[in-house]
Amino acid sequence: LQLLHHGISVLPIKVDGSKAPDPNLIPNREWTTLQETPLTVEQIKAWPDTLDSFGIASIGGLVSGNLEILDIDSLVLFDPFWVELEKKIPGLITRLPKVKSPRPGIHMYYRLDSTQANCGKLACKPFVNEKGKKKMKTLIETKGDGGYVLSPGSPRICHELNKEYTLLPGPGIDEIPILTAEEHEAILSTARAFDQRPSSRPQQTKLLSYGKAKQRSVSLAGLKPYEQFNLEADWREILAQHGWVLVSIKADGEQYWRRPGKSHGHSALTSAEEPSRLVVFSESAWPFESVTDTRRTYSKFDAFKALNCEGDFGRAMREIARLGYTGSKPSLADRITSRLRKNGQGSDKGSL
Repeated sequence: LQLLHHGISVLPIKVDGSKAPDPNLIPNREWTTLQETPLTVEQIKAWPDTLDSFGIASIGGLVSGNLEILDIDSLVLFDPFWVELEKKIPGLITRLPKVKSPRPGIHMYYRLDSTQANCGKLACKPFVNEKGKKKMKTLIETKGDGGYVLSPGSPRICHELNKEYTLLPGPGIDEIPILTAEEHEAILSTARAFDQRPSSRPQQTKLLSYGKAKQRSVSLAGLKPYEQFNLEADWREILAQHGWVLVSIKADGEQYWRRPGKSHGHSALTSAEEPSRLVVFSESAWPFESVTDTRRTYSKFDAFKALNCEGDFGRAMREIARLGYTGSKPSLADRITSRLRKNGQGSDKGSL
C-alpha cells in the first residue's frame, strides 16, 4: 500500500524462490495488465493476510511514473560504479534510493523526465558453464517498461537464496528523484563501461548524426557496403530516433520494440542472430512494403532505407557511406582463388 501510495504499480510474487508473479492474486491472472493499470487499494486489501503468503514487486515504466531501476548484480561492482559515476556528476548516486538484493547486489530507483524507462542489459561478461558451453552473465541492467524487481517487505523465501531485500540507509522509496537526460546518460554510460562482451564491430558514430564518420576496420573481406551495414549497425541507432522504444531484451539477445504513438505492448522484434532482421507484427506499425516476404521482415539496411531515404536505394547507399560503411575489397588471395575457380584450376586456397 505504501508503494502504491507513492505511485508504484505493485505485483504479487510467488513464495517458491522463482521470483515469478502469483497469478492467483492478479485480476485475469495476467500480470502484464498491471503494466498499464495499477491495482486498487481494495484489490490489495483483499490479498491474504497470512504472514509470508506472497511477495511484492515494483513494476517499472510509465505505469509507475516512468520508473527505472538500475540492477547491479554484485556488490563488487557497486563500489567502482559509484566512484566512476561520482566523477561525472558528484552527489547523484547519494540521491537514489538503494535496495540490497540477496545475491548480494544493489537496486537503485529513479524516474525519468525526458526518456521512457526501458529494460536493457548494459554490462555482461562471458563465462563457460558446467557443461562447457559459452554463456553471458548479466552484470548491470535496467528494469523499466515491461520489467519489475522484488521489493523490501518480500519474504526471504521469494528468492532462491532464501534471503531478504533490504532498503539501505539514505533516501526512501517516497524520495525517488526525477533525473534529467544528462543524469540518466551518466548512469547508463558508467554502467556500459563495465561491459565485457566481445564485439564484432568497432565503436562507431551515431547513425544519422551525419558528422565525420570514424574509420572502421572490417574483418570480413569482400563485403558490399549494405552487407557491412547489416552486420555492424545497431538497431537502437536505426529505430530509436524515429520514436521506436526498446521495451525488453530476452536472454538470447532478441529485442522487442514498440512503435511511435503506442503506449504499451510490442509492435516488432529484432532477431538475435547476425545479420539481425526486423520482424514487424502489423501493417499499422510499419507503413512500408516488405522487400522480403509477406511476414514483413527487414534487414537493417532495408529499415534504414525506408525510414531515412524514402526507399531510395542509391540515396541510402550514399548516406551509409557518409557514416563510414564503404564495404571492403577482397584480399589478393581471395581474388586469385576466385579466378582459379572460374578457370577450373583449384577448389581452395591450399591449391595456390
